[in-house]
Amino acid sequence: MNLLRCHVQGFGKLANLPLTFASGLNVVYAANEAGKSTLQRFLVALLYGQVRPDIKAQRRLDSWVESYKPWRSPDYGGTLWCKLASGRELELYRTFGRDDSRFEIRTAGGEDITREYETLRNSDVLFAATHLGLGKELFESVAVIRESETAELRYRETLRDRIANLAHSGDEKLSVRLSLVKLEEAIESIGSERAPTRPYKQALDRLQELREERDQLEAQRRQCRDWIQERVRLSSDIEGLEQNHKAAGRGVIDARWREARLRVRTLEEVDNEIRSLAEEIKSLDADPDFPVHQLDDLNRLVATATISPGASKRSSA
Repeated sequence: MNLLRCHVQGFGKLANLPLTFASGLNVVYAANEAGKSTLQRFLVALLYGQVRPDIKAQRRLDSWVESYKPWRSPDYGGTLWCKLASGRELELYRTFGRDDSRFEIRTAGGEDITREYETLRNSDVLFAATHLGLGKELFESVAVIRESETAELRYRETLRDRIANLAHSGDEKLSVRLSLVKLEEAIESIGSERAPTRPYKQALDRLQELREERDQLEAQRRQCRDWIQERVRLSSDIEGLEQNHKAAGRGVIDARWREARLRVRTLEEVDNEIRSLAEEIKSLDADPDFPVHQLDDLNRLVATATISPGASKRSSA
């Protein structure tokens, strides 16, 4: 796609400005602050619009929209004429701003063909992306070169590398060739298994040490697990012994209770027998003052008195 001409109705400091582009390279030169960067922004805005490309579901305006409001014109926008690779000429008309945002694509005969292009949910019409095959950010990186960057483009190889970087990564500062060189340098600095003073070998040694430490910790963990299982088993045994102890204690208490009950019963029987003897003594009219402690002496005297008369009879015979 080639740009043929444009008409700036109002964009920043530019107002009612027609420009015609020749085929090939066009150089725009003017004094500082004359509007060269403004024209550059206008052409990109005519092609890609004012909606942020990174938010496809909502209509969010780019940050430049407020900055480039016209200084001297009530109309914010303009027209761009372009020629496609097929030879078809189209007219692009856009207005910018939060309140008035229109985009029309017309043929050379005036036919509106805007609906022939895909429209996103944020109202962005994919015209330039369809014909150029580039998103807005990548197009600006490839097609727009700031004044401060022109000093770097001294040789054809520099421009070639810049385009290659943009084609591969979307960023002119990301060079595949330089990345490979830096990658080789990084690999060299890391070293190999045969370089004991390089980080790679040291990392391998450290990894081996960590593995051995992990194995030791794993053995300790298994030992602790065995201890825990043994503790659980001993706790179960202790609980069983405590239950047996309680059961034995209850058995001892029951045996002592039965023994005490038997003794009480025996004492009750003895007490009843004593009472019976006491009643029997009362029935014999015995003297309660009888010296019981001299009963043995009395029994000996009675026995002596009984034996003595018989002995006298045998003597006289």
